[in-house]
Amino acid sequence: MLLIYLGMINDPTDQNKFTLLYEAYREKMFYKANQILKDAYLAEDAVHEAFLRVIKNLYKISDVYCPQTMNYLITIVKNVALSMINSGISHEISIIDDNFFEEEDSGFNLENECLSNINFEKIVNEMQNLPDIYKDVLYLDCVMDMKIVEIAEKLSIPNETAKKRLQRGKILLIEKLKKEAIIYG
Repeated sequence: MLLIYLGMINDPTDQNKFTLLYEAYREKMFYKANQILKDAYLAEDAVHEAFLRVIKNLYKISDVYCPQTMNYLITIVKNVALSMINSGISHEISIIDDNFFEEEDSGFNLENECLSNINFEKIVNEMQNLPDIYKDVLYLDCVMDMKIVEIAEKLSIPNETAKKRLQRGKILLIEKLKKEAIIYG
């Protein structure tokens, strides 16, 4: 499996970094996914999906062996596993993604609040209840890890429209979560 992942990475330095990550954390990630899913085959699927997401965000990892890197990888696989459960394993939606919920102006970090105080399924349900114009951009941003330019192209809308919808979608989601007492702030 490692060779398949390495085939997706062009830079030899990144290939080496990914190999080290894979060897250092694969078993821990599998253990976490298996704890959640209680099925070895599904846990393998979750680890696979997590590593695909890691490849997309490899540039965010500077030190392979630091605690933050381990926490980052465990969080990714945990979110994938929880998404598999929530969606009946048919559609994977990961809404707690690095920096997704950070609000620059308010100083409120929803990601930390979510990880410590909320029910994951309720967040997913609230996101799915948003109007399509916001749900779509949130999905493409969080799950597909697309940039604003890619989102705008995919939805055939101007870049500024995509950016505004993403901002408004995040605000709406935060308001809904606060209203439902899923988060506090």
